[in-house]
Amino acid sequence: MPGYPQPLRTVSKPTFRVGEAGSKGLGLFAARALGQGELIIDERPLLISVRGVPVAVDPLTPDEITAVCDAVRLYTATNTDVRTLKLMTCYLLPPPKKVNHGCFGAPCHTYSPWSETGAAGAHNAKGASRRVSAFDYRSPNTDGMKFQDVASGCVVLHHLDTRLILPRRHYNSILSLREGTWMVDLLDLLEDGLQPAIPPEEQLRCEVVVRADPRVQQFAKDVGVLPEEIFCESWAIGYDDRFPPTQRLQQGLMFARFSQHDNLYAHPMDFTIIYDSIAEKVIHIEFPPHYKDGLVSSNPDTSPPDLQLDPLVVSGRERVPPPRKAFDFLPDLMAAADKDFKQRDDLKPLHILQPEGVSFRLDGQQLEWQNWKMHIAFHHREGLALSTITYNDHGEVRPLFYRLSLSEMVVPYGAPEYPHGRKSAFDA
Repeated sequence: MPGYPQPLRTVSKPTFRVGEAGSKGLGLFAARALGQGELIIDERPLLISVRGVPVAVDPLTPDEITAVCDAVRLYTATNTDVRTLKLMTCYLLPPPKKVNHGCFGAPCHTYSPWSETGAAGAHNAKGASRRVSAFDYRSPNTDGMKFQDVASGCVVLHHLDTRLILPRRHYNSILSLREGTWMVDLLDLLEDGLQPAIPPEEQLRCEVVVRADPRVQQFAKDVGVLPEEIFCESWAIGYDDRFPPTQRLQQGLMFARFSQHDNLYAHPMDFTIIYDSIAEKVIHIEFPPHYKDGLVSSNPDTSPPDLQLDPLVVSGRERVPPPRKAFDFLPDLMAAADKDFKQRDDLKPLHILQPEGVSFRLDGQQLEWQNWKMHIAFHHREGLALSTITYNDHGEVRPLFYRLSLSEMVVPYGAPEYPHGRKSAFDA
């Protein structure tokens, strides 16, 4: 460690004394009047030990994310015509299995179950390079680590006071850590139609713009909903060939909320919106068909209507006010809606006590429990990711799983008519 051990700083006159603090034992007391910022006591570590946690698969730290983003900004400013960036996500590319194998102390035999080539190797944490990448749907399974769901690029004045909208461009960037500095290895312009994920900031901005839109307010007013009762839940729109693939769109599912903590899903509104995230405006409003008597659709055609047609006329129905009946889950709201509501009182108290502490040990991102050992991390798409899971079988460490995660779960909605065909929740 550079500079270790450092000498202790000293003070000219004693600043404190150790004395009895009544029933509290010993305490530290000022020995004289102290000035603001004056050194009282100095200390240094007596022992420094290196953690055995494999740095190659640990999640990026906040400082690393900042450094990576700064590196991308500097590179694009000095090497491209991009002048305004919106950086989306930052994540690691997986290191080569043969490198990661040794990081976790798993045995290196002639054949490694975690090696792509089957070659053995005594690799350690220092051999695993740290690399990150900016979002790329097209990139192969590169050795390294994935950073950034885009430099959501632009020769665009993006989210500034002006609303000059120029063609948007999206990039994938891969960086590697070299001698403590993040360096850009690749900045790849993506094809039209490939876009980064929608971040929470864009979703929140969508709701603000939608609630303030005069047309949305009028359509809500027509069915008895006030502007402050309008709520918009933004979703990715997926694919809709009525709009150019270069547009960055969201679809908004509309609800009413009649009190502060009301369950808004009990009050769906009868229209949806299409929102342009770059222009920050509602570009289209749709009125889906309505089932009469729950069996017959007001418009049997399930395809999205032409944008030039009146969406309400195409729907073949009149306006439908949102249901007013509350369907809440919070006890106070349930009691307010039902005078006979009563919480359950037949459950016995549950107490969980571990007077001797827990049975597991966590060292950084590495968990040990019973004879199990594994690395724990979180991925921005997959959520919980467990890697290099081993089991100590009477002294022999057996590698069981290299990586476990729920990579994706698509939930398509069953209703065939628009806009439900666009509602595919990509959960993980």
